[in-house]
Amino acid sequence: MNINPHRLLLKLISGLVILGGGLIVLQIWGIDILNWDIFLRAMGTLAVIIVILGFLLVVKADFGDHKKMKDEHYLD
Repeated sequence: MNINPHRLLLKLISGLVILGGGLIVLQIWGIDILNWDIFLRAMGTLAVIIVILGFLLVVKADFGDHKKMKDEHYLD
């Protein structure tokens, strides 16, 4: 089975965004799963992880395009 890292990062980012959205909705509607201070820390941590994964996704795509162009002799 061939695992596509691009698709894996995209699914991971999507899952984390859905998780964060779900936690926000539950917290806003008064279903206190977490204390507010822990909730804010968790949201901050999720945001940082999502940004890092998004950065990795962009860097991987950029290097992939660079390698493809080099393989096709567009770049030296």
